[in-house]
Amino acid sequence: MTDTTKGSPAKSLPAHTSGADSPDGSLPKKASRASIWLTQIPTGAKVFLILSAALLPLAVIAFFATLNTARNASADARARVRVASSESARKIAIEMIGDMTALRVALNALGSDAGDAPSCARAQGVFAQQAASGARFAIVDANRRVLCGTALPRDLVLLPPPAMSLSLRAWCRDAAS
Repeated sequence: MTDTTKGSPAKSLPAHTSGADSPDGSLPKKASRASIWLTQIPTGAKVFLILSAALLPLAVIAFFATLNTARNASADARARVRVASSESARKIAIEMIGDMTALRVALNALGSDAGDAPSCARAQGVFAQQAASGARFAIVDANRRVLCGTALPRDLVLLPPPAMSLSLRAWCRDAAS
C-alpha cells in the first residue's frame, strides 16, 4: 500500500495496537496488565469467554426453573397419592359398612328364626369372595351351635356375652397354613 500524496509506503500497524503507541512499537506505560493479557488470548477464546459470560444468567435461570419444576412435580405427586389414599379409604369404609349391615340383618333374622336359610345364604354370598382367600365367619347361638357360616377352630370360638342369645365371630386363616 502506498501513500499517493507523498509517494512513500504507508506504515501498517499491528492489529492489537493503536496509533497512540510509541514510535518504537512498544505499548505505552499506561497499558494495564489485563489489556496485555487480553491481547495474548486467541480470538476464539475471547469469543468463548464473552459468550459464556453472556449466557451465564440464562443458565442460572434455567437451573432455578428446573428446581421449581421438580418441586411442583413432587407436590403434584403427593397430592395424587393423598387423593388416591382417601379414595381407597372411602371404598374400604363403604365395603365394611355393607358387610356389617348384611351380617347384622342375618344376625337379627337368625335371632328370631334359627332356621332362616335365605338370610344365611345372603350373608354367605356377601363373604363369598373373601371366603376364597381363607376368611371365614360363623353365627353361633348361646350353646355354641353354628347357625350360619363355617365352624371355626375350637380355640377361636368364644362364648357370646350373657346379654346376647346369638353371637357373630369372624376368623381369617393365613393362606399358607
